[in-house]
Amino acid sequence: MKTKWCGFILIFIVFNLGAKELTFHEALDIIIKNDTYIPPSKAYLESEKTSRFSSALQFLPSVETGYKKNYDLITDGRSNSLYVSGNLNIFKGGADLSAFESKLYSVNKMEKGLVRLEIEREQNAIALLIQMISSKRKLKIQNEMVSIKQRSLKLAKERYDKGFAPHDDVLKAQVDYQNANAGYYGAQIDYQDVRAKLMSLLGDLEVSDNWPFSNQLLKIRDFEQDQDNEESSHPKILELQNQFYEQQKRQNHYRGLLLPSVDFNLSWQKNEILKTISYDRVGVLTVSWQLFDGLFRWSNYKAQSAERINTEFALMREKRQIKEELQSSREKLKLSIETAKNRDETLKVSRKLFEKNIHRYNQGKISITDLEWEQNRLLTSENLACDGWAYAHLSFQDYCHNTGKLLCDCL
Repeated sequence: MKTKWCGFILIFIVFNLGAKELTFHEALDIIIKNDTYIPPSKAYLESEKTSRFSSALQFLPSVETGYKKNYDLITDGRSNSLYVSGNLNIFKGGADLSAFESKLYSVNKMEKGLVRLEIEREQNAIALLIQMISSKRKLKIQNEMVSIKQRSLKLAKERYDKGFAPHDDVLKAQVDYQNANAGYYGAQIDYQDVRAKLMSLLGDLEVSDNWPFSNQLLKIRDFEQDQDNEESSHPKILELQNQFYEQQKRQNHYRGLLLPSVDFNLSWQKNEILKTISYDRVGVLTVSWQLFDGLFRWSNYKAQSAERINTEFALMREKRQIKEELQSSREKLKLSIETAKNRDETLKVSRKLFEKNIHRYNQGKISITDLEWEQNRLLTSENLACDGWAYAHLSFQDYCHNTGKLLCDCL
């Protein structure tokens, strides 16, 4: 019996946990944690850091040791030798240093690229969540409108039964009620479409339909002072800058390979032949210069030069685009907040007018057609207010991400 009650309690807990609605920020956190694009980028970044470490070790001398044991079948002679050899590159035209610096910029580029990717993934997640909140609110609006139309139909029937209204008023109310139902079914379809997109990210968890940062939007006054990031510090710009420096260092690397190379080799060897032991100590300074290799290294140098130029102009284009997008998003945010506030005020007026006209219809002062106009005006005001706040939220996240920040840094 005790086991049975424990099972009921467990089912009750699981059911209530599943029924709990997530806040916007909780849902956003889950989506980002379950993202499938960010972890691979982090893995590539760790791999590049390991490659950078190995490139730093190339400045150390290479050391080799070995032991040889020889046997001559003709003379029956035996000999042993133990050797240790060290080689140090003294000069390579700066190719090794440029390769190391190229890896440094490559790591920086991938770090900034990871931040840029996190912003892009958050932007997609926020757009979906705002779309979900908007569709849920519109579903409630349509459901409320169905109830309003149903009450109007009931009132029309009552007035018709009392002889205060013609039968056409009942027919009009019936048509309005059926149209409201059709609108409600359309809103359900829109809601299910958005929910299907979120199911792969959130599962069956529901998201609350409260606007997440409407209070913060109402408090925003000065956008110029609010912005503390110039476009030059945007992750996209920093990523391209590091890519440009990386290409520049790679070009220097290939140019260095065209110059002579100087190496120093030091070796020590112990030889034992017929029980006679001898030692060899040799130091060799080598200057080498490959005069012709089929223009292989020269072609690499020219190709890298073209890559550097391409990245340089891509950086110029991105700077101009981000500056324009930041200015445009700032203006859109100002306009969207004012629009949302104005639509809220209009909605309040529309609701008051609707309540007054309900009473006037009950008193027989207006017709069903007049009441229908008020109902449609209320529905339009509700939908416009919902769209206004949805657009304000999307404009805010657009402005925030254009400054190169994540949402948590903007609130």
